[in-house]
Amino acid sequence: MKENQFDVFVIGSGIAGQTVAKACAEAGLKVAIADKREFGGTCANKGCDPKKVLLGITEVLENSKNLHGKGIAKLPKINWKKLQKFKKEFTAAVPKSTEKDLKGMGIKLYHQSPKFLTEDSLMVEEKKITAKTIVIATGYEPRKLSFKGNGHLLTSDDFLNLKKLPKQITFIGAGYVGM
Repeated sequence: MKENQFDVFVIGSGIAGQTVAKACAEAGLKVAIADKREFGGTCANKGCDPKKVLLGITEVLENSKNLHGKGIAKLPKINWKKLQKFKKEFTAAVPKSTEKDLKGMGIKLYHQSPKFLTEDSLMVEEKKITAKTIVIATGYEPRKLSFKGNGHLLTSDDFLNLKKLPKQITFIGAGYVGM
């Protein structure tokens, strides 16, 4: 089999894409995986997992408020800067760890969004790739809204990296970060 020919080519390195790629590699198939964002996927890097880190502290605050005067004498305060640092430590290892894991299984990695040429061929990193099976397992990325005044909006990626917590915030949409 030529270097740019694969049994399976997976687009997206989140948990769904990784599961397919690993299972196929374990079955002895020649596998490649591509992602235009950090390896590990949206959930681990910019969605579910970092949101859970930030959400965890709000649960502590809410419980403290509910128990204030019933055993809780002083309400805790958020140190946003330290919380963001902890979140970054939590997520920073994901791309490198994911890449190491996939490479260790003999899976070829591409760091770009491929373009379909035909139903079984792609162009990625200026290379023509052919694959018997192409799996699309892409996650989400924030969509820019197109209405007057949209320049004042931040995306969920922006929110998850705020240096300072605003006094007020309004979420638009029903993605996982905004829920």
